[in-house]
Amino acid sequence: MTENKLTTTQERGITITPRMPDFSFSAEEVPANWHSEGAIISAFWNGLSCTTPALEAFFIRDMRRLEPLITDFPELQKELKAFVHQEACHAATHRRWNRLLADWGGPEERVENRTKKALNFIERWTTSRFRSAMVVSGEHFVGELGNVMISRPEVFGTTHEVMRDIWVWHGMEECEHKAVAFDAYTEVYGKGLWSYLTRVAAFFTSSALVTYAMFMSTREFLQTTEGESREWRQLMRYLYGKGGLMSGRAGAFLAILKPSFHPWDYGSNKEVLDKYSNEIFDPAWEEKAARKLNRTDAIAMAQK
Repeated sequence: MTENKLTTTQERGITITPRMPDFSFSAEEVPANWHSEGAIISAFWNGLSCTTPALEAFFIRDMRRLEPLITDFPELQKELKAFVHQEACHAATHRRWNRLLADWGGPEERVENRTKKALNFIERWTTSRFRSAMVVSGEHFVGELGNVMISRPEVFGTTHEVMRDIWVWHGMEECEHKAVAFDAYTEVYGKGLWSYLTRVAAFFTSSALVTYAMFMSTREFLQTTEGESREWRQLMRYLYGKGGLMSGRAGAFLAILKPSFHPWDYGSNKEVLDKYSNEIFDPAWEEKAARKLNRTDAIAMAQK
């Protein structure tokens, strides 16, 4: 029995807290090309935002399926609920921004529908273990991306404040719950050879899908802003050049291939998390999330 056992997140003094921010999105306040480095960088982040609601709903469905299988670890069950609530708030908040992108004539609906079709295919033709391993891989990727967003805010340049804040908020919460999916996966499926091999296969599958989705969504948003093909070189520099978004992160991203891997082996950022919790985020966001989630199911909230 593990009734009194702490989770790996609790062991690091980190609490998973759902928040519903009150960011204001309007065409009068936020420009279509909001990133200071130009159209293609804005297109990259806008495309990522449009995949978020479908991805978060996929993660929620899988973690809800695992929750009743964890019968003697109450603290992990609590974290799963908090994880689900955070993901629902992410989906709902990004959807508000995505609606403005659609009003501008962006391919928001096309990007989201393509993401849904891919995830529906995965849910139909793969095992539940494989889907959970894909969630582990996805959470590892966005957790490391979140790590960059909160520890190196310069990746947003002199970006419009509300757009920087939405990604910093999202990145912070991804760091808060970065280990929950992994801990749930190993609690249900163990740490044996088959569990490991499934995790590796899911990692390569997820990586291929993420790369394709990022390319396609960026290309479609770039087309709507009349960006030019040469801007792809700018995006490569932004992502992989010196000081780039993913520069120097290969070791952390690929660490999931180690049999001994655990998400918390690659930095907790607790000091940065505490800084944002205490100095930037409004306590009212927590109250708003609680009220919203008391009235609306997390899946319904993610899919609205």
